[in-house]
Amino acid sequence: MKPLFVALFHMAWLCMGPAICDFAIAKNSTAAQFDAEDKKTSSSDALAEAVTHFYHKDYARALPIFKRIAETNPSLDIQFWLAYSASKTGECQLAIENYREILKKHPGHKDVSFELARTYAACGEQDLARREFKMILMNSPSPQMRADIEELLTKMKQTSWALRLSQGFQYDDNITSGPSESVIKDAIDIIPVEKNLKKKESVNWLTDIRGDLSYDMGAPGHFLMYSTAFLFNSHSMEDTDFNYMEIELTTGPLLRSWPNAASIPIGFSYIQYGGTSLSTRFFISPEAEHFVSNSFSLKCRYTLSSEKYAESDYSDVGYDNISQMLDIGPKLYLDDKKHILTANFSLQYADADASMHSFEAYGGTVTYFTSFKTKTDLYAMYKYTRKDYDGPPINYTRKRHDNRDAFIIIIGQDIYSKFFVSAEIAYIHNDSNADLYDFEKITSTLTAGLKI
Repeated sequence: MKPLFVALFHMAWLCMGPAICDFAIAKNSTAAQFDAEDKKTSSSDALAEAVTHFYHKDYARALPIFKRIAETNPSLDIQFWLAYSASKTGECQLAIENYREILKKHPGHKDVSFELARTYAACGEQDLARREFKMILMNSPSPQMRADIEELLTKMKQTSWALRLSQGFQYDDNITSGPSESVIKDAIDIIPVEKNLKKKESVNWLTDIRGDLSYDMGAPGHFLMYSTAFLFNSHSMEDTDFNYMEIELTTGPLLRSWPNAASIPIGFSYIQYGGTSLSTRFFISPEAEHFVSNSFSLKCRYTLSSEKYAESDYSDVGYDNISQMLDIGPKLYLDDKKHILTANFSLQYADADASMHSFEAYGGTVTYFTSFKTKTDLYAMYKYTRKDYDGPPINYTRKRHDNRDAFIIIIGQDIYSKFFVSAEIAYIHNDSNADLYDFEKITSTLTAGLKI
């Protein structure tokens, strides 16, 4: 009884009498009621404002209001208005994510599927758009929707292109891929060690330009001609002898017909090192991917290349080579492709003019990619390679064997859909029985760029 008495005493003391206590309770109850009504009125006013902008086709003003409302009221109507407004203002990923969320809750909703397909087409995802349209056509749409889809399929652009430009800085703690100081000290009394073998730090200015162009042939099974162009330039601020530039061009047919995809790119690359021509390379790289299900596929690629070095110290020691490489492995797509895991096993053989540059290699690669709602991407990779050379390097009597581990982590952030920044850190360790080829290196890179 004592605890109850104490509690009642404290209530009486706090309320200073029944009248005051009743007044306080009534006041709090009325305030809570008014607050709830104010919030409800405010929410209704915001929705009315957003819908007014929406039906006046002022999607840029409607979108931020729908975003706020969707945080507390993710209803079908709100999500649809949000997705539609996002698609009309160029926020492709936001629109696609919301249409997909609706379809998860309401599978088979033809109107939503139709708008998702239109968004894919508007955002340059022609393959996904066609696939979505074909799925609608297989599910008996209304005559009007069927006519609209057929018209859109006819009008979809035959030619599409994309361009990506970036620039940034890189810190490389071992730009020469040179061995440790102790190895240099042991070797320098026996053989001459050039500066290109000695470990050296460098800060590099990077330029990266990538573009692609596709032309839809309109053939059954969705047949494309697909071309790419790539330019990478690294300018060392410490020593121009380590400047590096590579240009690569590819073109070839691309076939995408669910559940299969295949391509046969034919390409050419040109490399400069230290401001002078280093090598040219011609290659063909047929690739195929078979989807066992929407979330699992098997991928295979074979590459045949011929590389010839320009007249230099490299051509004199037999670097010219013909190489073959086979990659095969599974690919896993999780949570509607928000998480992508790949693993592949590779075999390679390079037949060079000199046995010390010819080798057989095998290895494996594991990668992980994910994309967040904040338009942030994360990519991680681990790669292991074992190389067994046909002959010993200069000044060695035994054949060379290398075991290489490589790790890469990249974080990218899109800004206003057209701009991006990325940060990358990479680590390589090459463990060789030929000491001068044993090295470790870490690179840190920060870039910013534009997507068109």
